[in-house]
Amino acid sequence: MVNFSERMRELRLEKGYKKTDVARGTGLDRSTITKYESGERDNPTKTVLKTLSNFFGVTMGYLAGISDIRDPDITSKVLNEIFNCLDDNRKIDLVKYAKYLKKEQEDGERVSD
Repeated sequence: MVNFSERMRELRLEKGYKKTDVARGTGLDRSTITKYESGERDNPTKTVLKTLSNFFGVTMGYLAGISDIRDPDITSKVLNEIFNCLDDNRKIDLVKYAKYLKKEQEDGERVSD
């Protein structure tokens, strides 16, 4: 799995940003951005991690390199909100499908794409 400095650089380049763009957009010093990307500093505070993840539009876990879930809308809170909006039949379908995916994962197989 990649680390924080690699993810930060990857996201910046993917968006076509210069370090000054990130600094301007986050309120962090350009030198801080450089140190984070080089790995010279690899311990951002939770506040800095949140600021950068909001700026890049990714989860804090993804930016930190501890998760591959990039989309901040994939959280248990969002999934719970979706579940609560469904009628009973669709809730049953969703739970069945979630169990199916869990079983696939446990078996180490991918049955469908």
